[in-house]
Amino acid sequence: SKDATWTTVNTTSYTPVFKSAGVFAVSIRAVGNGSDIVSSESYDFTQRVSALTTPVYQDSMSYANAFKVETDGNRLIVTVRKQSGAAGYKMYVGGIERQNVTGETETTITFEYTMTTVGAVYAVQVQVLGGFFNESGVYMLDSNLSTEKNVTYQG
Repeated sequence: SKDATWTTVNTTSYTPVFKSAGVFAVSIRAVGNGSDIVSSESYDFTQRVSALTTPVYQDSMSYANAFKVETDGNRLIVTVRKQSGAAGYKMYVGGIERQNVTGETETTITFEYTMTTVGAVYAVQVQVLGGFFNESGVYMLDSNLSTEKNVTYQG
């Protein structure tokens, strides 16, 4: 399918790389060597794929998928509420990935970025990282990038 790629491995597991959410028919088969190891029958199943919830800018941080942006001098401070099961989080400034946090156990994730140009507008976005199967067997994709929150460095 154009929405998934598969890695050929010499192991008892498979690693999917899905590109979009949906429900996919999956077929797995072990391939023999043509002489003393025979190929298996196909194992067919349906795989549900979903994306994590896109973070939403909110000063009060009351939404489960909220993030906020604050400044302290030339420091840009971004706080993201942790989503259940997320593999990690990314912060982008000006469309460029600036920080990546994985395996965090706190209820919020905090990123910092140093602003350097007085009067410049810094566009901040965050993303929640997937790439795992949740407890229901659904493969979770990364969230979409949040909408931009623009901050002007006053100096």
